[in-house]
Amino acid sequence: MNVLIADDHALFRQGLTQFMSAGFQDLTVTEAGSFYDVMGLNDKLADFDLILLDLAMPGMDGFAGVAMVREHAPEVPLVIVSASERREDVLRALELGVTGYISKSMTGRELLDALAGVLSGQTYLPASLMRNAPKAAPQVDQRELFRSHAALRQLSRRQSEVLLLLSEGRSNREIAEALQLAEQTVKVHVSNILRVLGARSRTEAVVKLGDLGFPVGARRR
Repeated sequence: MNVLIADDHALFRQGLTQFMSAGFQDLTVTEAGSFYDVMGLNDKLADFDLILLDLAMPGMDGFAGVAMVREHAPEVPLVIVSASERREDVLRALELGVTGYISKSMTGRELLDALAGVLSGQTYLPASLMRNAPKAAPQVDQRELFRSHAALRQLSRRQSEVLLLLSEGRSNREIAEALQLAEQTVKVHVSNILRVLGARSRTEAVVKLGDLGFPVGARRR
């Protein structure tokens, strides 16, 4: 697996490399200590299997850096690894199309689990984002929520089922297995869900659902 770790602290880059080497086989790591270094890799960014990016690095505004990486590597999983868990930072990163947002306060095991989920097609958000999401009235149940919101009313029954499984962090393959659909059909449903919700990514769609008061992030039995 070919990974780019971009962070301006060499010790953090080295520690993250060690953690990932213990959790992933055949790991090849390229390090960058600034956005200048990342810009020097623009022509190679699409060749990485995973990009880990700190927002606070020399060279440019962090969000401009995220947009730059997304422009050159739109299909590569892009995960922000940041000391900030501010809701506005997470949401702005999601608007730019990141795949996940990881806090530097996580343990090594938690970080590896989060990255494994991202690599399997899931999304990852800090728990604090969901804890701070606006709460819906307690009496609003799942069916009431989907009836009461204009965008959610536009979803078909099957699309609603796909969105709920997305909210549990399930990959397209897992959703396909749960609903007994072809994986390509799930991809079409996800694309339509993003269009209806005005979301740029699966992660942003999940955040929008959480903002409406629906509990997201944990698999429901």
